[in-house]
Amino acid sequence: MNKPLVVATTDIQAYYCLVNLLKKAGFSDFMSLLPESELPPNAIILTTKVEGKKIARRKEGNFRVISFNFNGRDKTVEDLDLIVKILEQEKGKKVFEKSVIGIDPGSKYTGLALLVEDQVVYTCRRQGIEEVEKTLSKILRLVKARRRVVKLGEGWGREAKKWIEHFKNFVKRKKNVEFYVVPEHGTTKKKSKNFGKDQAAAIQIAYRPENFERDG
Repeated sequence: MNKPLVVATTDIQAYYCLVNLLKKAGFSDFMSLLPESELPPNAIILTTKVEGKKIARRKEGNFRVISFNFNGRDKTVEDLDLIVKILEQEKGKKVFEKSVIGIDPGSKYTGLALLVEDQVVYTCRRQGIEEVEKTLSKILRLVKARRRVVKLGEGWGREAKKWIEHFKNFVKRKKNVEFYVVPEHGTTKKKSKNFGKDQAAAIQIAYRPENFERDG
């Protein structure tokens, strides 16, 4: 990482939210410091709105402060927005080379996973096709990439065709988005350290090559 990543807040709830978010987004190399501490120069500082204003007023350091309210609003949008801001600063660009969204359809819950330049940065699970579409739209709106790919697991039973046709038409309405249906054969339905089983399966779908074929 070119720029140090620092979580700097005395708000315990905000601290744990930020740390968990960073870990799930694959950012393992970060520091935890108090806002009044000596902060590394050129660092990306993650903190609350109030503390962020104080840090931004410091004359030394040339910090890039990314601050957020932790007041119980829609965490889905907030989390993704924060991840995008961190990625933009960490990679030094606002448009990435490639983003991939993997979707693992389920009869009750559907897992979604976002890869940005081959890094898992965001996962969630949703109920129903409308909620999945809503979240997919937000991801495509917030994450800018030269190549954008949506990969849908082939689904289950009679619902498979419905999901495939729905999201094929959904993607057609978007600009510069590729759509692929990939087999779910071999995806695990087990929880991992940072992800639930639906999200874990969506990650595997996102990593599947576009020309993936079943063995045998």
